[in-house]
Amino acid sequence: MTALPGAVPPTVATVTADDDSRVWVDRVGPERFAGYNGRSMPIPIGMAGIDGCFSPTELLRVALGGCAGLSAEHPLTRRLGERAAVRIAVAGEHDPAQRRFTSLTSTMTLDLSGLDERAQEQVRTVVTRAVHRYCTVGRTVEQGAPAPIVVREPA
Repeated sequence: MTALPGAVPPTVATVTADDDSRVWVDRVGPERFAGYNGRSMPIPIGMAGIDGCFSPTELLRVALGGCAGLSAEHPLTRRLGERAAVRIAVAGEHDPAQRRFTSLTSTMTLDLSGLDERAQEQVRTVVTRAVHRYCTVGRTVEQGAPAPIVVREPA
């Protein structure tokens, strides 16, 4: 196994191939890949605009929105009920020269019409606090994390 320059040595929290949280991506055709976790259906990955596929940047935004929703699930359902409709849209400012997002904004849409103004503000506060505290994806994006790539031959 050869690590690229700048690769970070493994730590005690490193996910290994034997972990239940194993995730991998296989090439399934020209400019087409599929993501797997061993528990669910494959996620088709391709370049932006290819029918039937998510682009990698779309998956990043889906992960951020999904993490925000799951992080806020308990306070949302406690205050709005189990059937509360929630939509989280994630938009990003993209710098093509750097090939990176310079910012990502998640917008959570909720029907708060059944609550008074004070209760609405409490929902906003508690949901925001839960997302900032529990959303691993958001915390990782905000704080940054090394992302080394290791190139090796099959075992």
